[in-house]
Amino acid sequence: MAIWLTAISQIGTLIIGIAVVVVAWQQRQIARHKLRLDLFDRRYKVYEATRKFLSIILRE
Repeated sequence: MAIWLTAISQIGTLIIGIAVVVVAWQQRQIARHKLRLDLFDRRYKVYEATRKFLSIILRE
């Protein structure tokens, strides 16, 4: 009977470890997407300034 309890305990530990890895991976993905969104405003401002600058140059 003790062998079954040990096996169940070890399987439970394995499942918890896998769950921790999945949550950590999801947090990494969310952080990457948030960084991309945070940088979008900065990049868009540079894009708009460059576009306006080039349109002025090309008109003349």
